[in-house]
Amino acid sequence: MKRIVVAEVLYPEGHKYYNERLIGVLSSIADVLLLDNGSYYNAMTLPSNVEKVMIKHSEPSVERFYRVKKFLPFIKYEPLLLLSYIKYYYRISRIAKKYGIKKIVLLTVQNNALSMSLPFFKGIDVYIFHHNDIDAIDYRPIDTKLFKLSMNKVYHMVLAQFIKDGLIKLSGVGEDRVYVIHEPSSIDKDVDKISFTGRQPIIIGLGTTCEENVLKEFEELDKKYTTKLPFSIILRNKEIEYEGNNLRIIKKYLTREEFDYFLSNATACLVLYPNDFKMRYSGIIDDALNNGMGVYGSNIPVMHYFSKEYPESCHILYSAEDCFSILQKEFKTAETQDIKRFIQRHSFEYVKNQLIEALFSK
Repeated sequence: MKRIVVAEVLYPEGHKYYNERLIGVLSSIADVLLLDNGSYYNAMTLPSNVEKVMIKHSEPSVERFYRVKKFLPFIKYEPLLLLSYIKYYYRISRIAKKYGIKKIVLLTVQNNALSMSLPFFKGIDVYIFHHNDIDAIDYRPIDTKLFKLSMNKVYHMVLAQFIKDGLIKLSGVGEDRVYVIHEPSSIDKDVDKISFTGRQPIIIGLGTTCEENVLKEFEELDKKYTTKLPFSIILRNKEIEYEGNNLRIIKKYLTREEFDYFLSNATACLVLYPNDFKMRYSGIIDDALNNGMGVYGSNIPVMHYFSKEYPESCHILYSAEDCFSILQKEFKTAETQDIKRFIQRHSFEYVKNQLIEALFSK
């Protein structure tokens, strides 16, 4: 079987569940040398043909930086951070060459540092999974310029077609360098076994990226409704707590068990991402559809994508008033044919074939 190196760059806590599933699919098409920082993968169940190899990386200490800055006020943190990632990419390349492996899959990326590190990867094919970093490269002209230096020297993996289209338009990267790889479902479900009945009249917003002004708008509207409506909303936020007649905002961290309970029992999912979510995907929407929930969300590209692909199950809200008007009527669970199509497109075999095409078709 072919061999590949798989490496995290940013080690995001929120990606652990997704990474475990993705590594499972990757290991079905290749033996995986997984670079491990010593703790990130400890709780994951990994296939037997995944070999972990230790790799060190630590960002410069912010506290230490400010202590030094008192004596050297001209120094800046960002170049030190950039240098730390260049060193990290060097270590990744050295491990790949030591084991004679010619393909590296990066589960996340630090684009600026990678652009400067490509000489380390001579003779190696580098594949990048992009997430929110695509939106980030459009913030500053220097970031876009650095990205363009490397974009046609690596291969890009994105989670949906609208992100591929946006990346090509933004950067001019070659279309043959960008692959759509769907997020793999946690299990291959039988849609006929998903229960659409007995759902609680609750609409849950599981993400934590909702803007404060949007939450305040929901609060103010909730205070206008002094009576209990047929449906209620539960949102989650890192800073704000609130409980009214029809709206509750919780600040607590949800365990996986609590998260799964809401996915299995709530009627619909509310996605209130801000307008700067231009080329970002949403695993929350995937989780909702995979569990038969209807999806209602902001007027942003990812919701337009889902409402086009699954029109009977995903719906766009243009204001908080839209949401509260529906609370008085009826939120919908997902529609069976939409869910069948979604589950097929995110199945183990479907994603496996997408990865084979991306990694081994050349």
